[in-house]
Amino acid sequence: MSTKHFRGPLQPIYVGPLNPLDRHRQVRVEPPSGTPIWRSTANEADLLALVAEIRPDLDVKAHPELIHWISDPWTWSGV
Repeated sequence: MSTKHFRGPLQPIYVGPLNPLDRHRQVRVEPPSGTPIWRSTANEADLLALVAEIRPDLDVKAHPELIHWISDPWTWSGV
């Protein structure tokens, strides 16, 4: 699958599905360099810190439409 259409300042953040057996969710963030970065996040604070680090130009709280959740938005299992 080509990621060419994902490039640009409003590149969405993708959050993988909630897994009740894992406290982490996989998150994909594309920095301005264009090479996507995947990291695990254990909670909302981790997610916001990741976005602030990789894409400080994006305010996901002001623009929640920039986060694409596979399931269960803003939820982590807490295992």
